[in-house]
Formats: sequence, structure tokens, C-alpha cells
Amino acid sequence: MLVEDEHMAMVLKKVQLVKEHKMLLCLAGDRIPVSIEDLQHTAADMYDLTIEKYEVTFDGDFVRGMMERYHDNRVRILVRADQPTNMKRFVAAKEIAHVVIDEKEDWAPDGATTIDQAIREANLPDHEAAAAAVQSELLAQMAAVELLVPWEFREADKHAVTTGKLTKRNLASHYGVPEVVIGWSFMQYDLLKEIWETANGG
Repeated sequence: MLVEDEHMAMVLKKVQLVKEHKMLLCLAGDRIPVSIEDLQHTAADMYDLTIEKYEVTFDGDFVRGMMERYHDNRVRILVRADQPTNMKRFVAAKEIAHVVIDEKEDWAPDGATTIDQAIREANLPDHEAAAAAVQSELLAQMAAVELLVPWEFREADKHAVTTGKLTKRNLASHYGVPEVVIGWSFMQYDLLKEIWETANGG
């Protein structure tokens, strides 16, 4: 159990707040594919931040993006430039998710250490939770999936793929995400169904 249920529930509540705030703040806030700029604008407005996003060149194969916080309420999101557009969208959403879900104790000054921890802790026994910084990474990924592939369409999407009406590739193109993200969204459906219903008062 890398991430505890109460942490997932907290993240889903925050995702729901972002979606609701985006609908109030942005023109066509429910557009598909979800606008990364709308997510950026919404997170900045909710938390009184200035959020800047840049495409940059990174050294190393494992770092797709990162987020830097500054004491003047400024956040810089850095996305590795040499990636497909749909992956850059997902990476940006994941870094925006960090802005939304992370508490101070989750902040990790050394990203390389977090990556090393994540690799080691992927094989933790089921009853053990991962370190806070690693949980933060896993939760941000989960949140990014939920922000870009809205929950309200998940059951119908899964049924369409199961019955052969659509493929995961079709859905990936529709939502503007890598195909693997559609797979993650289906995995999260069973894991999060009860938690999502509770978060939405169902």
C-alpha cells in the first residue's frame, strides 16, 4: 500500500475543487481536451500564486518535469522540451497538481532523491506506505489523470473500449494524453470508485 486511502480521498476532493473553480473562472472550463492553461490559471487563482511554465532541456532520462517554489508566491513549472505534445501536457498537469495537493511536509528539495526513493519503494510490502515525497509523486500523477481524463466519462469510456467501440488510442487522442494515461485511468477506476463517490457526496 504505497499510498493510504485517506490521502487519496484528500487529493480527489482537491481535484473536485479545482474542476469546480475552473468552471467558474474559465470560459468553456469543461472543454475537452482539458486546457493546461486553464488549469494553470485556476491553480494560481485558488492559491494566490504566480505560476510560470517553461519548456526546457533537462539532463537525464527520468526527469520529465519539475516544479520550483519561491518565497514570493511564485512557482516555476519546467517541462522537458523533447517529449511528444501529449506527454508535455500530462507532465504540466502533474506539476500543477503538485501545486494543488502538496503540503509543506511534502516538498522535496532534492528531486533526484525522490526518484531514487520511488524506484526502491515500488517493491514495498502491501502493508507499508511510501515516504511522504514519494507519496506526493504518486498522488500528483493520480491527480493529473483525474484532471485530464474526467471521472464522469470513465465508466462510459471503459465500456466503449471493452465492447470494441473505441480503443485506448482513440481516447488518448480525444483527451490529448499519452495512451498509457488512459490505461492508468482505467486502473484508477476500480481503485478510486468508492473514494470518488464519497468525495462527491454520493
